[in-house]
Amino acid sequence: MKRMILAVLLLSSVCAFASADPCTSDQTTKQHAFANITTATTTSLVGVPTNPAQAIYVCSVSAQLFSTTTASTLKLVTGTGAACSSPTTVTATYTNAAGATAPVQIQGGNNVLTVPLTQGLCATSTVGSTPAIAVDVTYVLQ
Repeated sequence: MKRMILAVLLLSSVCAFASADPCTSDQTTKQHAFANITTATTTSLVGVPTNPAQAIYVCSVSAQLFSTTTASTLKLVTGTGAACSSPTTVTATYTNAAGATAPVQIQGGNNVLTVPLTQGLCATSTVGSTPAIAVDVTYVLQ
């Protein structure tokens, strides 16, 4: 009986460790992806992992939208292939006022988004006049 209780406790602690948030773990390496978007397009931020058993855990997203006379928009999508084919929208659509800069912060100190297996993370944008949309993503592959 004592062995069975010990085995259950040991298994519980192993399971708890395995389910820990990779964004807050000291055992994971955080990576960055950056894009400076100047055209209306779908831009790959984090490609589909080469290991199909790995998922992309997004720890934070920082973006800044700017255009001179017409507003720009930005949203994050997931999908397959280099350009996120068959995209699924995973954030709101963010926009700036014409002639103004709009900062976007998606963060919480932990995993804010998990991209499904065999999919990548992209930004879909529309751009105003003289656009500049800077996007920085911090993520973990695991």
